[in-house]
Amino acid sequence: MTVEQIESGAEKYIVENLSGNTEEMEVKVKYEGRDQELPKGKYRLVYVLPGGTVRTGRVPFSVRVEMDDGKYRLLHMYATISSYQDVVKLRKAFRRGQVLTVDDVETDRVKTTKPVFDAISQVEDAIGFEVSQNLELGKILTFGVLKKPYIVKRGDHILLVMDKGSMKITVPGIAKEQGVRGSTISVENLQSKKVVYGQILDEKTVQIDF
Repeated sequence: MTVEQIESGAEKYIVENLSGNTEEMEVKVKYEGRDQELPKGKYRLVYVLPGGTVRTGRVPFSVRVEMDDGKYRLLHMYATISSYQDVVKLRKAFRRGQVLTVDDVETDRVKTTKPVFDAISQVEDAIGFEVSQNLELGKILTFGVLKKPYIVKRGDHILLVMDKGSMKITVPGIAKEQGVRGSTISVENLQSKKVVYGQILDEKTVQIDF
């Protein structure tokens, strides 16, 4: 049994036991031993994976060659398991607080032994979001480094909209807090001087519920 046979057999076994889409993965086995001269007769190969699972990265495992006479040989090797991942990367460096546009990002398909957790795979999921830290050129974007930008800031003059039956009442107000679209903030009614709470509709409008 040659080194090539040992490696190809191990690769086939791992591919057949990988979880997920095997078309998105690549397996390379390295056996650092020599060709094995086996006695005549039948034998079987028993593969032993650590913990009974296959993962990405460098995976040590062994193959037990069991012969008819009860004897066996244990061959140690390792596999490098890579996966392909669609990601969104920065086309330039960004500073904390800047908002992403379609010209700032691009998609890429990368091969890695350590998939990026929480990576963004579609450009539309990044556009319009604000980066929460300084990021270098080529950085793979994750949901953890993006946040919705504040469209209303504390002290902004806004319009308070209140629905009462079939009537819509609008009064001037001022934001007491900052917030993103859809969030609830405290605002001051400049006519009544009362502080109430409402939901941000856009950068100039807050919906007040009675």
